[in-house]
Amino acid sequence: MTFAPTTFTSQENIIRSIVSRGASVTCLPYDYPIHKLARHFDGVFISNGPGDPTHCRVTSDNLRNLMDSSQIPIMGICLGHQLLAIAAGGATTKMKYGNRAHNIPALDKTTGKCHITSQNHGYAVDMATLPHVFKEYFVNLNDDSNEGIIHKTRPIFGTQFHPEAKGGPQDSSYLFDAYLDSVKTYKATQDRLKPGKESKPSPLLVDLLAKERVGVAPGASPYT
Repeated sequence: MTFAPTTFTSQENIIRSIVSRGASVTCLPYDYPIHKLARHFDGVFISNGPGDPTHCRVTSDNLRNLMDSSQIPIMGICLGHQLLAIAAGGATTKMKYGNRAHNIPALDKTTGKCHITSQNHGYAVDMATLPHVFKEYFVNLNDDSNEGIIHKTRPIFGTQFHPEAKGGPQDSSYLFDAYLDSVKTYKATQDRLKPGKESKPSPLLVDLLAKERVGVAPGASPYT
């Protein structure tokens, strides 16, 4: 499986969390027109980053083009989550104080389970502005702010919190497994629709340093 994370100030453990589950990663800058080469990848990941998401219009525009032209699985974290919402037609609001802690409870509305999460953000997605094809995935149990969105029929979702948090909590790290499961399904479908198609991107697109710099061999568990 090959991934193309669009990175702002991507935390190393995001890449580590993907690589350790058997995928290869190619990092792209925030303004890269990912929709133009999505066919070379099995998944697209939008990283965390600082500041007001409305200042990243070029990224949200590229994401909108990607969602309009491809069925590729997409996952976003923190700023990436907010940009997914904007690309889908939603809006964000500036919070009075923001959420900045390692012990914030977030309720998974699909399972009813609460997870303790790590967060550091000053903006939140306004669920009321999103189109009906998206539903709320997680909600903050302290202030009722949005903590995640998920598409009703496509493999697209985002979380405001950090499931990759290094040092913990790791309650929500399973989201990487859920995402990669959707990627495997997508890849299998593409292989059936386009038999014989080269499943790997051009060597020019592969970031060979990714798995070396995070120090995790593909497929190795980060917890052993």
